[in-house]
Amino acid sequence: MSMRDVAAKFHVNSFSSISEWVNKLDELKKSVKSDKKLKLESFTQFPELEKELVHWFTAIREQGIQVLRSTIEEKAKSLAAEMGIGAIRLWR
Repeated sequence: MSMRDVAAKFHVNSFSSISEWVNKLDELKKSVKSDKKLKLESFTQFPELEKELVHWFTAIREQGIQVLRSTIEEKAKSLAAEMGIGAIRLWR
């Protein structure tokens, strides 16, 4: 499958992202085979905020709308304010 096919199948607009995944394929396979289980809950400080943000993002992407990083940041800040969460750190 070509990078163009993969991009179309997964609605990824950046070939550099796909290229990075391909370059890290062995590392990714090893992490899946390891006994360590990823606990995504431990990576987020505000699980309800993340849940709402993912719900919003998924709905937008299902409409075929491209979402820029800056738009995600704005939405995260807006949701945080609505939820009464103070300043949030967005990208680690």
